[in-house]
Amino acid sequence: VTNKVAKEAVKIKLGLSDELKLGNMDASRDWGHAKDYVEAMWLMLQQDNPDDFVCSTGISHSVQELVEYVFGQLDLDWSQYVSVDKKYLRPEELKHLKGDCSKIKKSLGWKLKYSFEDMMDEMIEYWLEHYTGGSGLVGTQLMGDVKTDSTVDLRDSLLCDELFKKERPNSVIHCAAKVGGLGGNMSMKGEFFYDNIMINTNVIESCRKYNVKKLVCFLSTCVFPVNVKYPLTE
Repeated sequence: VTNKVAKEAVKIKLGLSDELKLGNMDASRDWGHAKDYVEAMWLMLQQDNPDDFVCSTGISHSVQELVEYVFGQLDLDWSQYVSVDKKYLRPEELKHLKGDCSKIKKSLGWKLKYSFEDMMDEMIEYWLEHYTGGSGLVGTQLMGDVKTDSTVDLRDSLLCDELFKKERPNSVIHCAAKVGGLGGNMSMKGEFFYDNIMINTNVIESCRKYNVKKLVCFLSTCVFPVNVKYPLTE
């Protein structure tokens, strides 16, 4: 349900959906980050003797709290979009689930590095980037008026080619990019550079291949070169 809520909330934010249907909003679960659990598995493998361990956060959140957090992060009023559908209600369900991870913490020195909020923020960011070009300052304004495709990873040349082959556009406004703020750009320089090179190369090549008449590449100028005159010009 965590991924479902994050995905649909982003779609609603971008105008691609207008409703999210859920089951029991009062049910609470102990949701943790997969990276923390993989580290726990690795620690178990380092032990000489087998044993049983509970991997959990020890903190439960209700579906209601999940929805409120995700929609809040996107500046949306969840009550306008979320409804309960009886088909998602389980006839037999434990209302509250929470694990006790004290043993693995004490025995193996396992420590949680990611909070519930960290996990949900990553999911939100993933889906914002997934809906190519529609989550930025300009892209969000285009979504309601211009036909866009919201499911294609433009870093993949074959997927990009298939999109253009199917749609055969006459004009393209290209806003897609790998973004992440100053911190992301500084910590993942190579990844950001590679992804954006591939996105732009694939889009431009597909435009050439399928005879697109007009292409606008709307790229960010969020760079700070030292030896340059301001204000920036062409």
